Amino acid sequence: RTGSPVLMGVVLVALGRRLDVKVEPIAFPGHFLVRVGRAQTYADPMDGAHPLPRQALIGLAMRTLDCDEREAVRVVEPASPSAVGVRILLNLQRIHRQRGDHAHGLLVADRLYELTGAPIHRCDRGLHALALGARDAAIADLEAYLRAHPDARDADAVASMLDEARSVA
Repeated sequence: RTGSPVLMGVVLVALGRRLDVKVEPIAFPGHFLVRVGRAQTYADPMDGAHPLPRQALIGLAMRTLDCDEREAVRVVEPASPSAVGVRILLNLQRIHRQRGDHAHGLLVADRLYELTGAPIHRCDRGLHALALGARDAAIADLEAYLRAHPDARDADAVASMLDEARSVA
């Protein structure tokens, strides 16, 4: 019951391949699950892998995401390899942020931006670059973020950091 649910799920998918058992990753909100076998039994690899009923998961997704059943059904379908990769990177990003590890955080933010194209990851990359003293890279990323999201909740804070980067450059 320690470690990463996403990585445990990936290990189970790999083991399933070796054993010729279909195991699929499910990127459920807030937790990572797997779907096993022809009967498509859902299980939580971090909680004893007890079977979880599909309808109960759909109901939980509807309540958690405040969505209709059609959208909730999509949540219990297998995740693509890139979605699994993004989920792993988001976990790494959180760990590096908690540790104040800007060098590794920059690498993760760069990969997330490459995979998703989401401006928030470019902003994160710029903030890590700024913390590491790479001012030109930070300025480019922070300017791009503010152009893409001028009304973002963090726009004032990002603009302030951008001004700081420009004043030192």
